Amino acid sequence: MKQNEKKIWSIALVLLAIGLLIGFIGCCILGFDFRKLDTTEKQTRVYEWSQEVRSLSVDMNTTDLKILPSEDGKGKVVCHERENEPHTVSEQEGVLTIRCENRRKWYDYIGFTFGKTEVCVYLPQAEYEKLTVDIDTGDVFVASEMIFKQGKVETDTGDITWQAAVTEKLSLSTDTGDIEAKLQSDLADLEMETETGDIDIVDTACANMKIESDTGDVELKNVVVAGDLRIQTSTGDVELKDSDGATMFVKTSTGDVSGRLLRDKTFITRTSTGDVEVPKTQGGICEIVTSTGDIEIKIRK
Repeated sequence: MKQNEKKIWSIALVLLAIGLLIGFIGCCILGFDFRKLDTTEKQTRVYEWSQEVRSLSVDMNTTDLKILPSEDGKGKVVCHERENEPHTVSEQEGVLTIRCENRRKWYDYIGFTFGKTEVCVYLPQAEYEKLTVDIDTGDVFVASEMIFKQGKVETDTGDITWQAAVTEKLSLSTDTGDIEAKLQSDLADLEMETETGDIDIVDTACANMKIESDTGDVELKNVVVAGDLRIQTSTGDVELKDSDGATMFVKTSTGDVSGRLLRDKTFITRTSTGDVEVPKTQGGICEIVTSTGDIEIKIRK
């Protein structure tokens, strides 16, 4: 009986090794570009509009989204889409609405769908009222040439890159995706939230800023907040590079807090087992709370 079991295990291991070898050879033939295995039909469709658009509303599934300036002064939406997942584009009362219509049957999910689809929105004017985006796993990119009064972007696993100016409020939220932001919006309130993704903000000015992250790291570089700057993470680290807020509150569980501020602060620090190193200065309140994380802050001279 034991001899038979050994033979079975030996045969299984040999078959497994052969399968892995065949798989590796196949990957080499594809150049490790698994998009070549995509068996779904794709098409490109272009939508244009003539009426004035003041706001945009986007609701899609696994499609990447790019908001870009128009090069020819015409507004259009270019959809690189799957045949059984077309997008609908409509305009009503100044709102451009983009939706993804899922016509896939159960058998359409059999096969490979590695290739991503993409929607590019080319905007002819610079200023708009509101941009609202809700995407499951697609990435979102918003170019710097536009100005929005309000912006709200939500994704599950997609990354968010925001560069456009905002005059009132911007909210960016993702579960496992990363958030990158760079914008000059002196009067706007910025809110950013992620679970496991990182948050990177550079060369940004705003009125108030609120950041929440679970395990992702938070990094601010050349960021100036005229009012309150609030950052809260669980295990993610917080790094402030030549950044500041009039009043600051930073809280982590096991993450470290480090960096260099622009102005003197009155520091209030609390930690359980972490080390604390902050300058003894007087200025706006900067409260930093950690459980086991270290605290190390300097002031730029």
